[in-house]
Amino acid sequence: MVIGHWSFRGKFDWLTIVLKISKEHYSAWEKCANRLTSGYEYERSYATMMQEVEQQIFAVSVGEPPKDRNRKKLHTRFGKIEISKYHILTKSPGEMSISSFAQETMCFVGQQVVFEEAETLLNSLTGSSFNAKQIERVCHLYGGLLDQETQKQMDSAAHKSYSEPEQSALHYVMVNGAMYPTREKGEA
Repeated sequence: MVIGHWSFRGKFDWLTIVLKISKEHYSAWEKCANRLTSGYEYERSYATMMQEVEQQIFAVSVGEPPKDRNRKKLHTRFGKIEISKYHILTKSPGEMSISSFAQETMCFVGQQVVFEEAETLLNSLTGSSFNAKQIERVCHLYGGLLDQETQKQMDSAAHKSYSEPEQSALHYVMVNGAMYPTREKGEA
């Protein structure tokens, strides 16, 4: 197995690999003189180093992809990886090659801001390389699934009968997030 520029033959200890990856990145970071120019640069360079460590360790954790056509490229929260198309990470809603956790993260950011801003935020905070169109597609996929679920709930409740006290009670209508009480009979 080849990981980064290391080659491992036969059985090997995952902890050894993780420690080698971490040690190499940390040593390179320690030798970088730029990290000591300011507090900002120190923290930024450390965060960048840790993102690289996360990406490599995550790639190691999923194992070496098969050599045949049973492999799949998958976009994760930690970057792009190649894995077996039967790996648990490939089991996500929709036909997108994006992991479930990455989809959740994309939906969270995509519903807070416009998709182009979501792209900038997401990539800046995670070190990934998602684009606005991917975020939009994921948000629309889950929005559609939620809409279907809501429609099922409404259809099943449409035939519910209400008692006389429930029917004559004061009801509220919600329009665009604002609540307006309805008038009762006899009110001006």
